[in-house]
Amino acid sequence: MNDLQIKRRILTFLFPVKNDIRDISAEIIEIKKEMELIYLMENKVEAIVRLIKYLTEIQDEGGFADIISKLKKKNDGQLNTVISTLSCLQIYFSFKSHVRRLSTAKFGEEITADNVHFGGINGYKNLPASYWLANQKYLEKEQFGSMSMWNYINNYLAGSFVRSQALGIQSAINELQKAILQSEQIKP
Repeated sequence: MNDLQIKRRILTFLFPVKNDIRDISAEIIEIKKEMELIYLMENKVEAIVRLIKYLTEIQDEGGFADIISKLKKKNDGQLNTVISTLSCLQIYFSFKSHVRRLSTAKFGEEITADNVHFGGINGYKNLPASYWLANQKYLEKEQFGSMSMWNYINNYLAGSFVRSQALGIQSAINELQKAILQSEQIKP
């Protein structure tokens, strides 16, 4: 056994991995529930604002960066899957994510419909969600191909983004939960 392995075993003995995992388990369940609620929202323009607000709050707190760092220090190979799936989930909370690019809010600034922008279609510029919401009635009458402009904006632009992010996060959480269950089978 080399010095690094000895150090990891001591860290794991003094600060059990199970405590670290227990600390994140409640948080990932909460995130999963929120993603389910956002996914089910009928108004996807409102859902995209709620999604970005929620993820940005997690992002501004660093996401899971601290716990990933702790687990890496204690890992002797038994936590590879947990760390890998947690790192995958962390991508959704990175500052380079799609979520951050749709928001014009600065770090720590509240996310609102006024600072979440998307669009860029049919002669419209990339506009804030507040614009799309305020003009919903007008957009319901304007045609975009075989559907109303509102239907396109709500169901396709905002809807596809909300669905892909919410389902992606839920999938990453499902994988993380499986990895956590498997890691609990491993003796320190």
